[in-house]
Amino acid sequence: MPIGVGGSGKGTAVGTSATTATFTSTSGSALVACGVSDWDNPITSFSDNKGNGNAALLDTTLVHNNASSRMGLWENIVGGSGHTVTVNCGSSSNLLVFAVEVTGAATSSAIDGVTRQTDNADPYTSGTIATTVANALLVGFIGTDEFSAVTFTANNSFTKVLEELAGTNFTGCVAYWIVSATGSYESSFSMTGASGNSKGVWISAFEELSTPPPPTVTWVGYIG
Repeated sequence: MPIGVGGSGKGTAVGTSATTATFTSTSGSALVACGVSDWDNPITSFSDNKGNGNAALLDTTLVHNNASSRMGLWENIVGGSGHTVTVNCGSSSNLLVFAVEVTGAATSSAIDGVTRQTDNADPYTSGTIATTVANALLVGFIGTDEFSAVTFTANNSFTKVLEELAGTNFTGCVAYWIVSATGSYESSFSMTGASGNSKGVWISAFEELSTPPPPTVTWVGYIG
């Protein structure tokens, strides 16, 4: 199966956890979680309801103005209908969580790079990663402490998957890009309605599951 994007969900809450809406996922896929919490109450874990344990946390917590953000990853998941992902923190916080399934990803060592940075000028960029494999799927994520109505545009050939535009919690956007060749890439987002506060911008790359070559048949002549 070529690498691609499958099920996805999002959720917001004020509390010690927030859970996405349900989505359908496929066993064997990778699953990416992205979250935003208060700057002084960082995300401690991502969990799900399919028995996959806690996600591996990618890089370290990124603090940007009044918020902080984090990414997590599950490989070779147990999937199915009614799947949800939950973001957790130590005490009550504004919370935003996104979950995006990566179908056709390698079932182990799927990550091919991750980086993130704060940025306070539009376009907001993640910094650059150098991929080492062709046909990688890039996930870009921006998290903000904006409460007012905003809009997001995903740049650099990224396609939006999920966004949270306004409400009583933080705002953000997740997008993806499948790149056919190795190279240096960054995620980039533009916003309307944004303040001058810094945003947290992330990028991660995922390797496609390799297909073993067909067996080699050697002619040795007739027998008998």
